Amino acid sequence: MNATEACIALNMLPTVGPVRLRKLLQVFKEPPAILAAKRTELRKVEGIGSEVAIIMRSESSARVARLITAASLRRNSRINWLMPV
Repeated sequence: MNATEACIALNMLPTVGPVRLRKLLQVFKEPPAILAAKRTELRKVEGIGSEVAIIMRSESSARVARLITAASLRRNSRINWLMPV
């Protein structure tokens, strides 16, 4: 997953608004690193408590999986016919 896809996934999470996202990026630097972070790492960020970290991990896992699947389906449908595998 690239940074753009990770940023889209983070913006889709119900507990992550612009302020939390900014704070998370200050700590983790890149959106994919936020999605890969463990609950204990997320909780160390100001404004991210246990409840928010749990929601982020459970929500992000499901949404990221859907986003990756959708993105790869779109890419494959456009690219496969152009490039032999």
